[in-house]
Amino acid sequence: MRQKTKMGSGAAVAGALLATRAEAARRPASGLGRYVDVHHHFLPPELVEAMKASKVPAGNNNPPQWSRSLSLKRMDENAIATSIMSISEGVEMATPSESARMCRLCNDYGAKLMSDTPARFGLFATLPLPDVNASLKEIEYVYGTLHTDGIVMMSHYADGQYLGDPAFSPVFEELNRRNAVVFVHPKGPFYGARGANNAIKYNGGGIPELPIDTTRAIISLLGEGTADRFPDVRFIFPHAGGAISSLASRVGVLGSRTPGFKLSGYDKVAKALGTFYYDITNSVRPSSMNGIRALAAPTKLLFGTDVPYGDGPRDGRGEFIKEAVSQLPHVGLSGGDLAALSRQNAEALFPRLKQRS
Repeated sequence: MRQKTKMGSGAAVAGALLATRAEAARRPASGLGRYVDVHHHFLPPELVEAMKASKVPAGNNNPPQWSRSLSLKRMDENAIATSIMSISEGVEMATPSESARMCRLCNDYGAKLMSDTPARFGLFATLPLPDVNASLKEIEYVYGTLHTDGIVMMSHYADGQYLGDPAFSPVFEELNRRNAVVFVHPKGPFYGARGANNAIKYNGGGIPELPIDTTRAIISLLGEGTADRFPDVRFIFPHAGGAISSLASRVGVLGSRTPGFKLSGYDKVAKALGTFYYDITNSVRPSSMNGIRALAAPTKLLFGTDVPYGDGPRDGRGEFIKEAVSQLPHVGLSGGDLAALSRQNAEALFPRLKQRS
């Protein structure tokens, strides 16, 4: 009897050890605990169909495969507790009414993801910009009915209407009133250097363009003084802010010589840039991290993956995400700063994540 009990206890201990090891295998190599991913995309079926039919003028007509199960798989593989979902291609259709309809469809779809699994998903709702009146109505809906975590905006709309454009001031006034978190996602360049399949004409052309468009959006916001005028809007910029850490000095110098540019001098530019948040998608190397850390405190850094676009090669297996997680302990951040980047900074922006843990 004693022997049987001992064997049973041994089996229980072995099972517990196996379970512990399995859980450890799901955690990042640095042992930082569970991540919050602020750069994670979803593609509702109707949007995918419209993109494939080239009904989205600014959209990729060969979008990646996505499903709720794919998102959860990538999250489980990389110890991601919660992902704040967003639309990355924009919803600008042929007419303003079609854009508003697609925007509402995407927001309802994302809200259902969030309500079905609130511990795993959040939502950055999308707006039918550049239509300001429709966007104000959508803000009321997504906050009042869907209880969104924040808003996603594109770096520009139409043919180069960047976020600092004064026409967007009523939208920022309303978002400022709501203390909104705004995730700014880059968009492909509006100019005409395009070839077949909406592709940039030189090999690797897509590598710089999206981060550069993020940089254009930031400079637009600085030039119009948007962050100063609407200080309660919390901006998040992906890819460590694009090239802004390299261009901050140039903006400080040349902004003072540019008629109408609202910020003059490096100190004012650096102060404004230090109020923004930055996700580290595709930027987990010392060269990238050192640049943004020179401008932003560790409390301003957030984790991001760019699922499903960040999966690696088309139909990849999440190689880019795994590489980023493995590199994070080697970019010069302290253990406390790494823990903050992994989750705590996001919890400060989205307090209800603490209840989702």
